[in-house]
Amino acid sequence: MAVRDAKPILVEAMTYRGGHHSTSDDASRYRGTDELNSWTRSNNPLARFRLFLEKKHWWSQQRETDLRAEARVAILQALEAAGPCARLGRDVSRAACACGVATCAALTESPNRKP
Repeated sequence: MAVRDAKPILVEAMTYRGGHHSTSDDASRYRGTDELNSWTRSNNPLARFRLFLEKKHWWSQQRETDLRAEARVAILQALEAAGPCARLGRDVSRAACACGVATCAALTESPNRKP
């Protein structure tokens, strides 16, 4: 209808938050694992959309594999171009915290790691 009539339409979609609201939230306190598993297996809009794309032959596992490999290369190139991340973590405190240093080391060595 939107394409045929060249008019905007409103799409109402119901989805489900599969994770916690934040790191301080524990969603298991107010919903059970059966509820989460049900949504993950049968009502997951991402899985349904992927199946739709695959049935139309607009997407495939090979295309996903290729895209993920291309994205990984692009990310590693961006990290390489950014150079050493000595200032990582200083937005939070005046000196890089231990977490920031560990993160910096992991990012610096990650281009050498294999998937």
